[in-house]
Amino acid sequence: MKDAIRTVIAAGLLALLLGAVTVAVFVGRGWTPENTNTAITALAVACGGGLAVFAGVFGVFVGIAALRRIAAPPEPPRPPLPVWRETRPPLPALPAQGQWLGGGPEVYDVWPEALDVTPHTPPALPRYYREVDI
Repeated sequence: MKDAIRTVIAAGLLALLLGAVTVAVFVGRGWTPENTNTAITALAVACGGGLAVFAGVFGVFVGIAALRRIAAPPEPPRPPLPVWRETRPPLPALPAQGQWLGGGPEVYDVWPEALDVTPHTPPALPRYYREVDI
């Protein structure tokens, strides 16, 4: 597969180089109005040919992808999703025991008794960080 892609890219670059060489040859012979018409025609033919090659390669890639999808065996049907007949989804049964069922807010007291809440004063900034009035 990589060799095919490299071949297509090399062919495109070769066509581009061939077009540049053709223009250089026409310029080298001596530029006349007749040569201008010929060069424009040659460039149009080269661009059209490159477009046709690109369209063919792109069509092959898209065609292969479409053929693989069409020829693939169908997926097995998925099981249907459960239907709830209630307004709310079913809830698990609550256990009859446990601290979280009662006991009030004191059950959730997680602060240590000796918590130091004094404000912290940051150390003085060094001289080169202090604000300067200008």
